[in-house]
Amino acid sequence: MRHIIFFLFLCIAPLAAQSWSPPILLPDSVPTSENVVVAINPSGQAVACWVQNGVINAAVLNGTTWTATAPIPFVGTMGSVAVVIDNSGNATATAVVSMVTNPPIQAATLSSGSSTWTLINNLPNSGGLPVMGVDGSGNVFAVWLGTIMTTSNIFASILPSNSSTWGSSTTLDSATSPQFLELGENIAVNQAGDAVVSWRFAAGFLPASNRQVRVATFNATSQMWTTNTSLEAQSPGIRVGPFVAIDSAGDAVAVWSNDTAGMSFSSNFTFNSQTWSASTNAPGVGPVSMFPNGDAWMVYVDMSGNLNVAFLPLGGSTWTNQQQLDDSADNPFFPQIVLNSSNGLIVWDFSDPITGNTVLTSAFLPTGSSTWTVLSPTITSNTNDSFGLGNYLAFSNNGTGVVVFIDDTMGSLAMASIFSISSPSPVSSTAQGEQIRNIFLTQTEYVNVITWSAPSGISAVKYNIFRDAALTQLAGTVLAPSLTFVDHNRRKKTTYTYFIVAVDASGNSTLIATVTVNPV
Repeated sequence: MRHIIFFLFLCIAPLAAQSWSPPILLPDSVPTSENVVVAINPSGQAVACWVQNGVINAAVLNGTTWTATAPIPFVGTMGSVAVVIDNSGNATATAVVSMVTNPPIQAATLSSGSSTWTLINNLPNSGGLPVMGVDGSGNVFAVWLGTIMTTSNIFASILPSNSSTWGSSTTLDSATSPQFLELGENIAVNQAGDAVVSWRFAAGFLPASNRQVRVATFNATSQMWTTNTSLEAQSPGIRVGPFVAIDSAGDAVAVWSNDTAGMSFSSNFTFNSQTWSASTNAPGVGPVSMFPNGDAWMVYVDMSGNLNVAFLPLGGSTWTNQQQLDDSADNPFFPQIVLNSSNGLIVWDFSDPITGNTVLTSAFLPTGSSTWTVLSPTITSNTNDSFGLGNYLAFSNNGTGVVVFIDDTMGSLAMASIFSISSPSPVSSTAQGEQIRNIFLTQTEYVNVITWSAPSGISAVKYNIFRDAALTQLAGTVLAPSLTFVDHNRRKKTTYTYFIVAVDASGNSTLIATVTVNPV
């Protein structure tokens, strides 16, 4: 039997500030660094990797401190690297040798708390640098383009958690010359282990050759990849994208454009029916990200050179809430976007009209808002920045963000800046939490239960419970003297962090504790 608890909700909450730290040099970075990438897990642990004279260097972030690891012991002169980090802080990197056709794809792992990378088995097939993702259980997904004789293939493999051996490869698509395939922009993996990846098909090398975008999804329940799905009919025109994103339920979105025709499109994947919708027009094409509830935001440069964002609600076919973040006079370029559990973060470069140098700047989406705020000051100023071949922006559920870049004005050095959402420091209080399961005949409900001690020095009349560090996403209110909060209908395999705010009779609010609830 389910017990229903009613809570009194409050509409106001204290504000929190967002800011970037001054850029710092990543440990052991020296001139000639290039292709820097970063990954972060939900609790804010991050790892950055970059190429330095053909060697892959790395550093890990705990809190606000970067610590160098030993160089990754890949064999050969490396040209590019990809990296992921799981919920426990274990990292996996892959890399390929520079200037070699169809090289072996090497892999290495770094255990949480260690500074030494360990080489593991190569990926099952040779090819280019993979796109990578990791689920909540620590299983690592890799998808890459590989060529066998005159046939190009899209391969996929999974490295099981705590394993050093990749699973056998799955061929998602093949094309024989003069046909060929090109890997899409990214892979998206949710905490439950569902995934979506994209690529492009071409019937030939001429501009007039027919082309098409295709996708595949991985179902965590069946542990199988779908056969490749075409999102459009074949037609001439250079394709850009697709960019893909996935939510916590396995629903997904893909965005791409036919550059020759000057049109952009999107399609939605519904997990329950395992089907993609017919493509509809999109306002542009660029990186896309989804909130756990399925709402999506895309950032893109339009035909006039302005940088914009647009919103797509779960299951919707029309992009709305278009907002210009930067205009064509600044020549904005290479944006990336990441949504965490409740906020959004965008980073992009623009050209300083006075110095001509590139400047790195950002925008933030507060919890529950539909309006992005361009943050000031910029992350960098009067520098020339460049990025790697993969993700240079990462944003965790605890509000920590990281951007990495190469500062070309200082001799190509790998740099990093840390984004944070500041909130009041808690006073002394003890809190703990756990997730329980209510098993019914046709479904299972996941419930988070948190408890805390009464704070000293505060005569609390009630406690407001928030799900975000900015103290804007109110989960509920508990009247004193009760010291327990029950949060029903939570998502499985999802970590939640709660912020407990005591309110006295005069309405004064004090953050007294934070508590993290891990999934069962």
